[in-house]
Amino acid sequence: MSHNSRHAIFALLPMLLASSLGLAQEVKPQYSIKDEVRTGSNIRRDQVTGFKVAMNLPFEKLPAADRAQLNSLYEHIAEGDEPPFPLKGLQMIYEPLREANNKLYDRGQLSMLATVDAEGAVQEVKLLQSPSPEMTRFAANLLYLIRFKPAKCGGKACVMDFPVRLSFE
Repeated sequence: MSHNSRHAIFALLPMLLASSLGLAQEVKPQYSIKDEVRTGSNIRRDQVTGFKVAMNLPFEKLPAADRAQLNSLYEHIAEGDEPPFPLKGLQMIYEPLREANNKLYDRGQLSMLATVDAEGAVQEVKLLQSPSPEMTRFAANLLYLIRFKPAKCGGKACVMDFPVRLSFE
């Protein structure tokens, strides 16, 4: 290992330790997913946008306005109840869908409902709309792999659907 490589590793060590010990700065909400930098530009363009709920935060860290926005997706959700939510945030769903579409080049709407049980596992995926059979298969398989914070109904974990909606343009 060269001197420069060792120096780079030791320079990163304090940041890694601070991050693992929770000393790093608080993560700011992110409302879009950036595409990889394209040749000829250093500017990463937004590839998945339009989210009114932070994509990179778990439910517990969502601002009150984001939680209210999430609740508004449901026809009726009682005061104090909570919908299911991906344990590591929405990005765990939408980033892989973006990457898959970079290979499929689909255009159109993807709309699904994932039924999340009281333990946070997806029990069923209902297709409402999809741009292709390949995207349908990928998205459904992905949803079965994601762990969720279970919904709360009357203070207890309950079964509830989680909507997935995305427009590929």
